[in-house]
Amino acid sequence: MFEEQKIVPTLGDKIKELIEKYKEATDENEKLRNEIVAVKAQNEALTSRLGKLEEDMVVKNLTEDELFKEIENVLDK
Repeated sequence: MFEEQKIVPTLGDKIKELIEKYKEATDENEKLRNEIVAVKAQNEALTSRLGKLEEDMVVKNLTEDELFKEIENVLDK
């Protein structure tokens, strides 16, 4: 009977410890989820900016090509 009384508080302590670890894990999980959302938003913004820069680069290259063609046309005359 003495052993049963000793085991019960030990089990209760283990259960409390497991509940505390579960709460900590769920808090950490929520924090990581929020971080993922923020990183995804940042990634989307950077992807959009990169796309615009690539478009600008294509336009600039076309403009340079057109400029070279005009120079060649002037020189050919």
